[in-house]
Amino acid sequence: MHRIQKRFEELSDQAQIVVESMTQRQESRERRVRFGREIAYDQVTVYSMDTETAARWEVSAKSLLFRVFGGDDPVYQDFDSRTRAKYSYHQNRFRDLKAVFDSAKEQYEGGFLFDLKKLVNAQVFDDELHLAEHYLQNGHKVASVVTTGVVLETTIRKLCVSNVEPIAIVDSKGRPVQTDTLISSLRKADIYDESTAKQLRAWMGLRNDAAHGNKKNEEFENRDIERMIEGVRDFIASQMK
Repeated sequence: MHRIQKRFEELSDQAQIVVESMTQRQESRERRVRFGREIAYDQVTVYSMDTETAARWEVSAKSLLFRVFGGDDPVYQDFDSRTRAKYSYHQNRFRDLKAVFDSAKEQYEGGFLFDLKKLVNAQVFDDELHLAEHYLQNGHKVASVVTTGVVLETTIRKLCVSNVEPIAIVDSKGRPVQTDTLISSLRKADIYDESTAKQLRAWMGLRNDAAHGNKKNEEFENRDIERMIEGVRDFIASQMK
């Protein structure tokens, strides 16, 4: 989440650069009247700003809002509609877009956006982990490990998709990217440290042993599974802060 916050701040700084570049000046413009026989001069106001930076900012801001809020959210739709609206002056257009962006940034920083999403995801994952605990208590070790592994893999893929610079979870041929590769990609993105990445790989190795029949039910140690369930639960909680 801190990378999203950092991106909001970067784009906020860029927007301020554009605002500070805005100028207006009076110019005399030649105007011919009566079929070009006479020449008059009008005073007009000329508005200017750093349009190149503004254009880059708009694309980046729109992309960030889509990633964070989703295409169906009113915040994103409001921003998107203003990018397509007609304005008399570029400065007014940019100020309107910046106002929507500032509001979105405020919502994100206040935690209003993620409260409901976190509750829903946390509840679903916690239900699955309780199911894994139930399997373990009844001696179904393989089912317990597989269930916990599914929760972990789903979490890893969600982290990839929601990253500020999204990490592809399918390759060019539409095949799912290996979870181990995604774990490494998230580590490179500084989502967690190397010790966490190592632990995630160990848990996924346990899950693969169970899912592929590399180990029989009785070969799994209860304590290892208990640690996996609690570890995955803690990992999910840490990523939802």
